[in-house]
Amino acid sequence: MGDQKRIRRDPEAARQLILDAAAAVIAELGPDRATLTAVARRAGISHGLITHYFGTQRALVEHVFEQRMTALRHTVIEQMLERGGIEDLRALVATVINEIQAPESGRLIAWAFLSGAAARSDFFARENRGMEQIADVASTLVKAGEAQRDTIERLMILIWCAAVAYAGASDVLWPALGREASAERDDAFAEMLQRMVERELEST
Repeated sequence: MGDQKRIRRDPEAARQLILDAAAAVIAELGPDRATLTAVARRAGISHGLITHYFGTQRALVEHVFEQRMTALRHTVIEQMLERGGIEDLRALVATVINEIQAPESGRLIAWAFLSGAAARSDFFARENRGMEQIADVASTLVKAGEAQRDTIERLMILIWCAAVAYAGASDVLWPALGREASAERDDAFAEMLQRMVERELEST
């Protein structure tokens, strides 16, 4: 034991190691059961190191959620900039749906609302205002006036709500219709949502 050397990690590398381990545990067990002990075991580090960087289990879960949503925001903005606008929405809608269908994201979203975290004034989505950043880029690209900006914001909420509901219920709703959930049906749903959004944009 005395001959073992402590591994010194760069603080940012250590934080990312913990976040990656926490995301894996959340995907497997859910946010409520992602204890600091379980995360420490997955990361191969001490419980105390997690406490040092993140404080509480709840704070760690929120940091994982924030990181995933920040990455999603960057991806959506990059896609809009690459296309020079928001006219081609199929990829954007599919990106949002795919991210929310990921086990850790779906569980984190449910946790945020059921635990009351999303209702807090200091919840990261309120403080970071990531959706506003997406709306800013979209409005600039299409040179939106005030009315079209309002439409863009409503459509963003529509896409988010539809994606969350679909991700959480598609495995039940398709069988309730006598169908099997499948990637093809996921794509068809995303395409239908895209067409609805495009029609609304064209009418403003």
